Amino acid sequence: MTVRRKFNTETLSVGSEVIALLGTQGPSISLNRSAAVVWPLLDGESTIAEISEDIADVTGADLATVQRDVLDFVEQLGALGFLDGFGEPDPTPPPDHADFVEWTPPTGTDVGDPLPATTFTDLDGHVVGSTELSGNRTLLVNWSPHCGFCTVIASGLAHLAPSLVDANVDLVFVAIGDADTNRAVFAPGDVPGRMLLKTDGADPFNGFGTPAAYLLDADGTVTRPLVVGADQVPRLIGELTGIDIDAAQKDAPEGVVYLPPVGGACGPGASPANSTQWAGTRAYLLTDQTVGVAYSSDETAELLDRLIGFEKSDEAAGANYSVATYSQSNGRGRELNLLVRGSQQLVRSRSVGRVLRALLTYLSADFTPLDPSLVHVNATAAVRDGEAMLLPPNLVWWIKELQPRLARKGISLVDAPFASVDPERRTLVVPPPVIPHDASVLAEFDDTSRGGSELPPVLSGSYPLTAWHLASEEARQGPVSPGLALASALPLVIGRDIREAAELLVPLMTEIVSTAIYFQTPADLVAALG
Repeated sequence: MTVRRKFNTETLSVGSEVIALLGTQGPSISLNRSAAVVWPLLDGESTIAEISEDIADVTGADLATVQRDVLDFVEQLGALGFLDGFGEPDPTPPPDHADFVEWTPPTGTDVGDPLPATTFTDLDGHVVGSTELSGNRTLLVNWSPHCGFCTVIASGLAHLAPSLVDANVDLVFVAIGDADTNRAVFAPGDVPGRMLLKTDGADPFNGFGTPAAYLLDADGTVTRPLVVGADQVPRLIGELTGIDIDAAQKDAPEGVVYLPPVGGACGPGASPANSTQWAGTRAYLLTDQTVGVAYSSDETAELLDRLIGFEKSDEAAGANYSVATYSQSNGRGRELNLLVRGSQQLVRSRSVGRVLRALLTYLSADFTPLDPSLVHVNATAAVRDGEAMLLPPNLVWWIKELQPRLARKGISLVDAPFASVDPERRTLVVPPPVIPHDASVLAEFDDTSRGGSELPPVLSGSYPLTAWHLASEEARQGPVSPGLALASALPLVIGRDIREAAELLVPLMTEIVSTAIYFQTPADLVAALG
């Protein structure tokens, strides 16, 4: 059979190496010397057998060995989609090491099984057993008055509650907190369904975040899989009532556009547990969109208002980010200040200034276009002894365990959603925040001294980029050539076509040290960094 490269494939030289590119979106593959010989022969004119015979004649190699190597290479190209009519791209994405977190996700109750027996108290303090919920279909909602996603949909649930009654479904909230706090979530304070408060007993939601919901039949048996998130709970109600939830959403005030929240649930259901309680959510108008920032206390809210400039209070703004700050004066100075997105901690620090600066950095990435003079990469940036390195992406999933381990190695993580690289100057660029803010507020808290095991934060500036650590399979650890490093790095580039990105990164890859690392835990990762 003859084999032909697709028309939109091309090659690029990286020093003495060659990489092959497919179209403008990839993938790419590094060609070793043998593969580079075979590549131009895949023109649709010669069969695999003929190509193998020609190479064996020229090199004097064993024909059977050459045929096997050529076929292996062709099968690899076919699996990646480089060839016409030979193989199909593998739809399975490569393993993401962010999945290997030291945390066991919660498990829900299966459809057809009863919820675990549980005891609650109602808003009047009376004890209520879960078995007393039977008698009608019940939508049981996991709830927290401190969750921004819950407060965002509270008014919508109140509006939908009568339709649930018409559909013979009881709405029951299972909440943390006290009665008054939960009543206050619903204006004018009337809970649209039955509100039960969790006790110290078993939790029917078994560690899932809020909001989440089970549909139970009259006997208390689960009849629908658990739904989680501020988008999915109302949609389940829509299915039960026949209401088009999208059409029923309350229209935003004219001219107001909300930044979509990340995730849709608070608590441990989406990431390692975060026990911080949020006192409320502020809404800030940035450029042409409104962003919601949850806060841990009134003092934190006032600090955010001073930093960004208080615009208004708006219930419709979901919590895009959450900020917790603590001072020595309130007796909680030993608690770490936090920046959280969804339920994922992004920054944990003894420095209030570091958390505020990180918030501005993430908001700047959300609201401003990418700098075209830089190459932006889905990687975790870090600095040691004034020199920068790039690490695999999504390491914030391990921030609690990883940060102190890296600090002992003298490595500081950069508080940014991605890495920005100047390939011509071979530097990591940490840009200053561009979101309008009051710089004097940051100056109040700009303490770059060490705090315990925490290193000083990485401030805005340019840092020489000397190393790139790329996630790899266990069997392929160690130094990698510039061509292989480039082929591995190209899928991580943000917002550029693959050919453009490759041409920009070639000079960088020939100058820095690239290493393939394999890790399953934070300890593995730190050990791999040396």
